[in-house]
Amino acid sequence: MLMDPEICSGSFHPISLHSLIKHITSNAKNIKNSLKFIAKYISNKQVDSAKANKLDDFKDIREVVWNFISSIYDTNWDALVTDDNSTSLRRKIVTKFIPRI
Repeated sequence: MLMDPEICSGSFHPISLHSLIKHITSNAKNIKNSLKFIAKYISNKQVDSAKANKLDDFKDIREVVWNFISSIYDTNWDALVTDDNSTSLRRKIVTKFIPRI
């Protein structure tokens, strides 16, 4: 089984865990598209703070997000080049968080 069927819907594409290097291009594309979909979904939802803090599914989201970010650094995906100027993902992330004066 490639993914947990409960979290996979028609809007998501499976990620191949077998022979990862062989499928890294399609996996990266599917991860990117999934993250775009998730970001769009979140940005289109209004949150009622009075109700949202009572949802059990959100109790562990902090850990899941942190594990995702950590996995990028732990596996050195942050060193991958992201454009024609040989800019690494790490550099792109850093420039997003450095205040510009």
